[in-house]
Amino acid sequence: CMGNNMPHLLLKHTENLIEKDFSPLLSKIHELLAESLPTKVNSCRSLVAPYEQYFLGSGDTDNAFVHLEIRIKPGRSSE
Repeated sequence: CMGNNMPHLLLKHTENLIEKDFSPLLSKIHELLAESLPTKVNSCRSLVAPYEQYFLGSGDTDNAFVHLEIRIKPGRSSE
């Protein structure tokens, strides 16, 4: 049945990134998930969590990261 799964995406990143508009990327991922899973685009949920405090490697403030976690959760039954 189409729409059984509810993908939840959590994108974490350091606050020092130059580009912070993740909407185009998340939109594309939603489309890919809808094509690959028994789900619909409207069932996909994404959160973006910027981090102001972080320590990477030797502590160089130019270091940055982006981490994407995708969880496929069972959707609600039609009942």
